[in-house]
Amino acid sequence: MVIMGNRRQRAFTLVEMMVVVAIAGVLITVAMPSFRATGANSRADNIHKMMLGDINYSRNSARDLSSTVQMIPRGTTWDNGWVVTIVGGAPIRVRSAVDAQIDITSADFNEATPIEFNNLGRATNLGAITITTSGCTGDRIRTLTLNVMGQVRTTETGPCPGL
Repeated sequence: MVIMGNRRQRAFTLVEMMVVVAIAGVLITVAMPSFRATGANSRADNIHKMMLGDINYSRNSARDLSSTVQMIPRGTTWDNGWVVTIVGGAPIRVRSAVDAQIDITSADFNEATPIEFNNLGRATNLGAITITTSGCTGDRIRTLTLNVMGQVRTTETGPCPGL
């Protein structure tokens, strides 16, 4: 005859499992807005770095190639992307349209008056470009200002707009 000991199995009950799921749901609900803002902040930082990098790339290419290089918006706005091209030559860098939450504006630079550098790397057109990203946090409205020497200065001009 086999005598079974009074062993008790250890496991979670259904009520305990439901409590854990409910707590996890509350934590996720509280954390989601923060995750969205983090994503918007990352987009704002990345587009700023991309635009700044391409302006510097245009300037350096003009000096290295001893040619006039332009950075021109694709279509009617910078939101559609931009093209870096040697005047009279083929494009050397092409950027596609940006995220719908990003707004890139400029009263100074457009298709008719692009960002342009001469063979010495000096800007032939002066002005500024403003980058705004909805849903971000902090002062992430950035204005890139181009001076006659071809240098770019970034200023944070205001707080992020809401969604």
